[in-house]
This record gives sequence, structure tokens and C-alpha cells, in this order.
Amino acid sequence: MEAGKVLIVEDENIVALDMRQRLTKLGYEVVGTASSGKRALELVEKHSPHIILMDIHIKGSQDGIEVAQAIKQTHRIPIIFLTAYSEDSILARARQSEPYGYLLKPFTERELHVAIQVALDKHGFIQQLAHREAHLKLAVNAAQLSTWETDVNAGAIIMGYSAVQALQELTWPQLEATIVASDRDRVRQGLARLQRHPHSELDLEFQMQAQNQAQTQARRWFRLCGKSFSSGRTPVRVVGVLQEVTEQKRAREKLLQADIAFRCSVDGIVVLNRARRIESVNQSFLRITGSREADCVGSELALISEKNLGAGTYAALWESLHTDGSWQGEARFHDAHNRLIHALINIGLVPDPDISEIQYVVVVSDITPIRHVQKELAHAAYYDALTGLPNRHLFYDRLDTCLSQASRRKFVVGLMYLDLDQFKWVNDTLGHQMGDDFLRAVALRLRSVLRSCDTLCRWGGDEFTIIVHQADSTEELEALARKLLTVLARPLRIGNSLEVVPRASIGISLFPEHTRDRDEMVRMADIAMYSAKKDSTASFAFFQPFMSTQVAAHFNREQELHRALKEDELRLFYQPQFDSDSGALVGVEALIRWQHPLEGLLGAGEVIPFAESSSLILEIGKWVFNEVCRQLACWLADGFDPKRISINVSARQLEDREFGCWVSNTVEQHQVSYRYLDVEVTESCLQDNETGISNLFWLRDKGANISIDDFGTGYSCMQSLKSLPITALKIDQAFVRCVHRDESDKAICNAIIALSSQLGLRTIAEGVETEAQAEFLRRAGCNELQGFLLGKPQPVSAVTPLLPRSRPD
Repeated sequence: MEAGKVLIVEDENIVALDMRQRLTKLGYEVVGTASSGKRALELVEKHSPHIILMDIHIKGSQDGIEVAQAIKQTHRIPIIFLTAYSEDSILARARQSEPYGYLLKPFTERELHVAIQVALDKHGFIQQLAHREAHLKLAVNAAQLSTWETDVNAGAIIMGYSAVQALQELTWPQLEATIVASDRDRVRQGLARLQRHPHSELDLEFQMQAQNQAQTQARRWFRLCGKSFSSGRTPVRVVGVLQEVTEQKRAREKLLQADIAFRCSVDGIVVLNRARRIESVNQSFLRITGSREADCVGSELALISEKNLGAGTYAALWESLHTDGSWQGEARFHDAHNRLIHALINIGLVPDPDISEIQYVVVVSDITPIRHVQKELAHAAYYDALTGLPNRHLFYDRLDTCLSQASRRKFVVGLMYLDLDQFKWVNDTLGHQMGDDFLRAVALRLRSVLRSCDTLCRWGGDEFTIIVHQADSTEELEALARKLLTVLARPLRIGNSLEVVPRASIGISLFPEHTRDRDEMVRMADIAMYSAKKDSTASFAFFQPFMSTQVAAHFNREQELHRALKEDELRLFYQPQFDSDSGALVGVEALIRWQHPLEGLLGAGEVIPFAESSSLILEIGKWVFNEVCRQLACWLADGFDPKRISINVSARQLEDREFGCWVSNTVEQHQVSYRYLDVEVTESCLQDNETGISNLFWLRDKGANISIDDFGTGYSCMQSLKSLPITALKIDQAFVRCVHRDESDKAICNAIIALSSQLGLRTIAEGVETEAQAEFLRRAGCNELQGFLLGKPQPVSAVTPLLPRSRPD
């Protein structure tokens, strides 16, 4: 069986870590560790573990037993208690939560493994038993059965479970009293014989005289079945079922109801005789087919004829009817108005017990609307909803077909990967509706210059791919690329009067010159497109081998970063920030470094760009946050006051819907206050990022500071500064570098400082490297300074002596 997912609830971090390592070694997947009941319940909801290892004494207002009882009410997850205590009172409370095991600390790895496996096996058995019981109950209910058994000592009949409430409330004597006199002795004799003879069976029917709600006498038919079980000569147990079979006896009475159903059914119903000719049809069949009844009776049912179904299906239909008594399938036919109809056909073989005449009942369900919907869904699965172009799924299907033909016929296939250069600007500036109009117009232009044998696909976002079928030469592909760029270069009108000039970059790969693999072909065209985008002198490029080297280098760096995070090679340096007037330290900024095993200490430029191009930025961001909170807790415990620690947070981190969860968990884990944290975000984080902005408000409500980093280099608007929870602006070093001698930089810095002052925000100048820069910024009213002039980024050991001592509370 599977090792299973395990949740550890343990308030001792060292013990939890040890158990995680031991369980991982044993092959289990540890989905999380929790030190409190609240966190345990959150992890249960999030991960649905297969088993929980629960310490009884945990943090929080609830102990492990109370948490286990809460989990038991909402989840069927086995729990094993882990504790160093074995008092009777604790065991008595623990048993109330029905645990699957109880391990006393310390315990061996083998004991833990065995306890988990036994608990999982027991849990599986209990679930299987519950499933079987539910299945049996459903079967009894479906058959409208009541159970009974005989008390061996007293010989009395005891009524058991009943799907019919009325029978459940009656005792056997009450039921026996209603049996008609002609049947009562026969029932008694049968039961007596069953009780006297081991391994005998009983199966008989009888009538009961009962009163209905109108207090009139009504006859009801029942079937009584039973069997005796014995380990010796004396029966040990007699059990059976009681089933009402009145409806079977009244089958003739139901013929009238069947006639009503025949006439009123929305499905078409046809009755065929032994010769497979139509004997009768209902009105729904006439409506579906557009036929007249006089034309149908006595003729063959055309929609299931050999001509309509084909010889194979036709033969299988009648073979199935003769062997199984039924057949189901689909048929298509044209009605009397030549409309194509899709129908689901159900045919049943119905022998008439009175006249021994075989008949066939054919039910025709019109599923034409369903097929139309399915066709639309199929179109949606293979075509882009916005542009109507083939999507990625259909692209691969057509590319496979094209490459297969090219391999057989020995011709060249070209693949173009086209990316629009300014689509994000259109989307962000003019809105998504304009962006959609822009993409639709671009798609029409691209399609207008392609051959009918070529395939234009929307790959996703603002990316398109073009399969050029049977390209004669690279010159032909080059000419097509220029033609595409030329047609795009004409001003494009979107909306009522706005004109935009589309620009694009195109990468081209060839089959079989570059590769014979379709996925490799797409990758090469993509690489060539990025090469063209970086080259300001060209808008298209053919794939070249050196391009892969550049991409490989980027990929290798990403892989090294994964290893660096796993091998604990990342470091945090801290650069001090000072009050511009008093010179007092007012905070530090946490800056990431990489202690590369071969290249030595690397800066943030070797970490952040590669991390942001993958999901690794989320893991590194969590590591930075955790390391800052850990170091903050150490400083505070040693009597130092860092005032504020600035942490850079990327847009992708803020967009994470779990951001608030892991931040609060980290802060709670290290027992630090949010007021020490200064979260720095770039201006791009504020653009069309509802989740990110909500997370910023959440941080501010918690007491954290919010700063805009590199202010003035992005696209902030006054509305953002007015409405968002910002506490400070950081003047980018690009403006600080020449502020003491460049009039434009002076004007920009003065404007930012004045704006901050009017909005009640702090200003921090970064990149201060000369006294002349510092002096200008002080006179201009900048609140805080940061740069090499005042202090370089340093490791913890070097920056700690600079921190002021915390005042006693």
C-alpha cells in the first residue's frame, strides 16, 4: 500500500523536525508540521493527510485530545497520539476521541512505522466495512425489503430493519393477524418447518388484508423468504426477508398506465412485431421524424435499417437483441423535412406471455441539441475563443500531421513564433477590452497574408505561431516574415478613433534542417524570437545553435539557484539607513547574497532576475522573510534594536493568495512584531494587481511599513500614492548619482521630497556615495540616507555593533 501523507502536530520544533526526517526516510510524505491546534486544523483542510501524529500537549487553548475530537467531527482521518505521559486520566480522555494508536515517547523508528501501518490498515478496513454496509442498506432500500429473524429460544419472529416505515413499526403478531385466513396456516407451517430443520429454506407468497387511509379493505401480496443456519442439529439462527410483491400481481392493471406513458412520452416509441415491421408508434415518434402514422404501420423502421446503420452495426444490433434482449446505440437520419436528426436508440426484446409473440420496443430520443452543444464544445477545445484561430492543442495536431507528410515527401516545414512587443502596454493603459480588440485585429491581418495551406495559431497571450507548409527555401520564409511585419506596421485602429502601430518579433525554425522533433522545433523558434527581440537591428531571426547556449546558461543558473536554496548557500547582508539630520541609525535593509561554491560571493543581480523568471522567487521570498524574522528575534533577544528591517517583495510574491498565511505564520513562529518590518515594493506591483494591493493593506493593518522602491522609474500615479497604504518613498539611485551637479536630477529629487512631505510620507535616498550628494539631500529635506558613503551591505557580525541598544520596557 502507499506510504501515505502524514501531518505532524508537535509543539517541540526539534522533535517535529526529527520525526519529519525519520518519516521521510521511511518513505512517507510529510505534508506539514503544526505546533498548535489552530494550525493543525488549517493544514488538515489544506492537505487532507492520510494520518495525523498528534502530541497531546501542544500550544494554544486546545490540547491534542480536543483537536483530535474536532478533526473527528469533520474528517475521517486516523490519529495516533504521541506523548511522554501515560496517566489513566489522560488515557481515558484520549479514548473518547477513538484514536488509532497511542505511542509513548521515546519510541523507535520501527515502532512508529508499525503504528502508522497498523492504523492505516485499520482505517482502510473500517472504510471498506462502512462502504459494504452502505451498499447493503442501499440494496435493501432499493428492493423495498424488510428483514426478520427467529428468536431460537422463544421461537418468536422479530422484525428487523425495514425500508418501509409502516412495517418497521409493526410486530410479527400484528402482521400475522392481517394475513388472509386461507394463507395463514400455510405461512405458520412454513416457518415451523424452517425452525425445525437445519439448513432449510423458505420461499412463499401470501396475501394480507390491510386497511388503507380511506379505511377500506385492500389486498396486498407479500413474499416471505428465509433460511436456517446451524452449527449442529439444532438451528442456531433463522433469518429472512419480507418483500411486498403487490405490484407484480397487478401487472395487468399497469397496462393502462403503460398506454398513457406510450402516448405522452417525449421520446418516440415504436413497437415492432416478430417480422420487424412497425405495429404502432406514438405521437412523439411522428413529431421527431415528421412522418404520418398511416405511412409507418406495416413498414420497416428505416432508421435502424441495414442501409442506415451499415451492415456491421445492423448485424450486431440483432445479435445483441437475441442474446441479451436489448441494444443501445446512435443513429442519424433525415426527417421528412430533410433536417439531419441525431437520435439515441434503445431497443428491448419483449415476449408476450399470453400469446407467446415476440415484440420489440424501440425508444427514439432526439439528441440533436446535445450533439450541437458537443460540437460547440469541441470547437472551444481546439479553437481560441477570442480570435477564432486554432489553439495550442490543434496546433500540435496539425504540426504532427505536417511533419509526418514532410518526412514522407521530403519537403521543408517552417515554424514561426511571433510575439507582439507592446501588447502589455495596450492592455495596461487602454484596458482589457481594447487589448482584446487589438489581438483580434492583429489576427485578421496575419491571416490575410498567409496561404490556405498554412496554419496560424494563437499560442497564448500576445503570442502566435505559424506553420508554413512546404517552404521552398529560407528566402521564402524570410520574405514571409518581412511581409508579416509590413502588414502589422500599418496603423491599427481600435475602439472609436485610437490608432496603434503594432510591432512584433519573429523567430523561425526549420524542419528538418534544425530538428526533426516537434517540441524542439517550437523551442527553437521561441529561442530565435527572443534573440530577435533583443536585437534592435532586426525584427526576425532564424534559429542558430549559439542561441541555445544563452538559454542553457540561463537554465543552468536557475538549477544552481534551486541547489543553493536546498544547500543553504544563500546569505543576507544588511545595509544601514541613517537619519539625514541626526545621523542616527533608523533601520537596515536586508539584501540577498549567494555564497557560490565556485564563483564566491555573488550579489542580488545573480539571484533575483533568474528567480523571477521561474516560481523560485516565491521560495526565495519565503526564505528571506523567515531569515529576517529569525535574525530580528535574535537581535531583540540580545538587547539590540534595529528599528526597521526593509524587505524587498516582488509582484509575484504579492500576487500569491497564500501570502498573508505564510507571512503571519513566520511572524508568529519567531514571535516578532510587524512594526519592525518595512516591506519594499516596486511601482509595477501597484499596476492592475488586486490581490497584491489587498495584501499591502493587510500588512499595513498589521502594523508593517510599506515603501515604494526605486520611486520615479516606474508608472506610479497620484491616485496610487493617495489611496494605497504607503508610508515611504525611496528615491532611486539613478536620480541621486548626479543630484549635486545635474539640474534635472535636482528638480526630480526636490519634487519627490516635496510630494512626500505633502502626503506625510518618509523619503529615503538610496545610493548615496559622496558627501556632496548627502549635503544636497539634507538641505532638500530628505528624511533618511542609505549608501556606500554611510555604510556598505555587511554580514550580521559586522552590522550588529552598529545597532542601538533597546530600551527596557
